[in-house]
Amino acid sequence: MNQLEHYIQDAMEIKATELMQTEALRMGIAEASADSKINALRRQYEQHLAERDLTRDKLTKYPQYEANLHRHIPVFIERLGRTLPNTTFLFRCIERDARNQSLKADIEIRCSDCKLIWLSLKNYRNSVKRPQVMSGTFNSFALSFLFESAPGVGKFVAPHSSEAEPMVFHGGRTDQRDRALITSGFASMLPIFRELDELNETIKQIFVYSSEFEFLDEQRFDQARKSVGVVGRDLVLQLLEGVPPEHILATIVKWLALDGSEEQLMFDSDRYTDSITVGSFRRLVKAMRGGAQLNHRAKGQNIEFVISSDGANLLTIQVPFTINKNGAWTSGSEYRDSPNGLFHEKEGKVLKYGQRRPKKSKELATSVNTYVDYEKAGVFI
Repeated sequence: MNQLEHYIQDAMEIKATELMQTEALRMGIAEASADSKINALRRQYEQHLAERDLTRDKLTKYPQYEANLHRHIPVFIERLGRTLPNTTFLFRCIERDARNQSLKADIEIRCSDCKLIWLSLKNYRNSVKRPQVMSGTFNSFALSFLFESAPGVGKFVAPHSSEAEPMVFHGGRTDQRDRALITSGFASMLPIFRELDELNETIKQIFVYSSEFEFLDEQRFDQARKSVGVVGRDLVLQLLEGVPPEHILATIVKWLALDGSEEQLMFDSDRYTDSITVGSFRRLVKAMRGGAQLNHRAKGQNIEFVISSDGANLLTIQVPFTINKNGAWTSGSEYRDSPNGLFHEKEGKVLKYGQRRPKKSKELATSVNTYVDYEKAGVFI
C-alpha cells in the first residue's frame, strides 16, 4: 500500500466516526452533546486532510473507501439501535489511544448506560472476505506465541520473567530477546531463534549485498522467496511444538480481537458484517471462546490454523511466510522509460529501472501476514 492510500484510509476512520454520530443524531439515538461532537470530528477530519495535503483530487484516486462508508454506516447505526434499544450513543476516533494499549480498535462507542465499546473498522476497497489482521517478521511472529505485545513497534513484555519488574524488550534486539527468553523459562527455544537470525542474515547477504541481485530478477527472487518461506515456516512449526495448544488458540483469538476486548465492523462495496449486531458473527465469537479446538499444519508456504468446535470448522487462518521487498529495487514507468537511469533523491545517486536501492534495500526483511477467512465462516450478510 502506498502512502497516499494509507493517509486516505486513516482519514476515512475519522469520516466513519463522524458519519456514525451524524446517523445516530438523525435516528434520535445520539447523546445530547452529539452536535458538538460532529463539529469536532469534522474539524479533526479537515485538519487530517490539510496536514497530509489530501486534496479532493487526491481523495478521488481511491473513492471506494468513502463510498463504502456512505453505504454501510447507516446500516450499522440502524442495527446498533435495534440491538441495544433504549440506548443513546457518542462516538470518538481513538486509533492512536488504542495502539498505545496494543489494541486494534479505531472507534470508541460510549453508550448511555456507561458501557464502552471499542470497535475495530475494516473498510476494504477490494474484498474483505479474507482481511489481514496482523503482520510482522518471522522472528516477531514466533515471539508473539511466547510473550504479550507491548506498546511500540516490535516490542514485547515478559511478565513472568525472574526480573523484579516485567521486562519490556525489542524483538529485533537479539541481546534483549535472548535475555527475555532465558529469564522467562524459554531457553530451550533459543536454537530456533538463532536459526531464524541466521536465515535473516542469509537473505541480507543474498539480496542486499551480493552482486547477484544488483538488478531484480522477479523469477529468481520469487523462487528464493518461496525457499526462504518454507524454511521459516518449518522453524516456527518446530517452535509451536513446545507451546500448549490452548495457549496457541488464546494467542490467535487475541490477534483476531475476538477475546472480548473489542468488537469488529467489516465491509467492502458488497459485503457487510459486525460482531455486535450480526447473529452469525456473534455465534462464531461465542463458540470460539467456549471450548473450541485448534489444529495447525504446513500448507505450501503457509501455516494454516483451523479453529473448530464439536467437529465443525469455525474459522481458518492462513499465515504465508515470505520476504517483503520493501521497495528495495526501483520501479515505475519513469525508470522504465529512462534507459540511462534517473537521479534518486533519497538514494543520492543515479539508478536504472529494477536496480537495487543501496539504502532502502537494507529494510528488506522476512515477512508474515495473517489472513482470516471470514467468508467461509458465513458471517457476512
